[in-house]
Amino acid sequence: MSNKVAVADHNMTSGADRIASALCGVAIFAALPLLISCSSQPKVPFSYTIDPLSFEPGNQYNITDGRARFREIFCAANEDHGALLPDFRSCEEALVRFDNEPTSTGEPVDLGISSLNLLGQMVPGLGYSCIKPWLHHDNSAPQHVAELGYETGFIQVEGIASSETNGELIAQSIRSLDRNNKSRPLVLVGYSKGLPDIFSFLVNYPDVARHVTAVVSYSGAVWGSALAERG
Repeated sequence: MSNKVAVADHNMTSGADRIASALCGVAIFAALPLLISCSSQPKVPFSYTIDPLSFEPGNQYNITDGRARFREIFCAANEDHGALLPDFRSCEEALVRFDNEPTSTGEPVDLGISSLNLLGQMVPGLGYSCIKPWLHHDNSAPQHVAELGYETGFIQVEGIASSETNGELIAQSIRSLDRNNKSRPLVLVGYSKGLPDIFSFLVNYPDVARHVTAVVSYSGAVWGSALAERG
């Protein structure tokens, strides 16, 4: 009897996977015209004087401009051991310097192994689960930061699902952490649509969100865009 149930569960899972793959395929082909149109010249020209979108007039959210300090940390780490990584680029090649960037702080950068015991979890963006089988990750980034005391991983979300659905998956993933990991400072990193997915999780699951120490936006789809502002 149990064998029959196991076979049925397997068939149901395989059927769900086939449906998800089919939907991903439809979404990818539907997006091809949009991707092709993205290859044209941008309607908002690049400028070194453009203001960050997050710095709204009046700064009512008390946002701190951390670009200069980030540059100091990134460049110091890059100079110290960046050449050992496969995607190495010099600091000036990797980071764009805008005209209104604050001056450097001059504070020292600790390049030693971290003792914070952080657990970093990335939430990928739109369509990632659809294209994941085509990617060939060498895992050089997670392996490198692990040597510096930072454990990282992915939270598997649906590539073409709503932020509400993915927020629930994020909550489930965090709930499934063992006791030791739940006690560690948890940092969620949202790439593109992964950031609104994280926001949905934080709003709808406050009991689980209390385990989160910080949220990092990596090209997060938030605050709109310069093109949208033009109307």
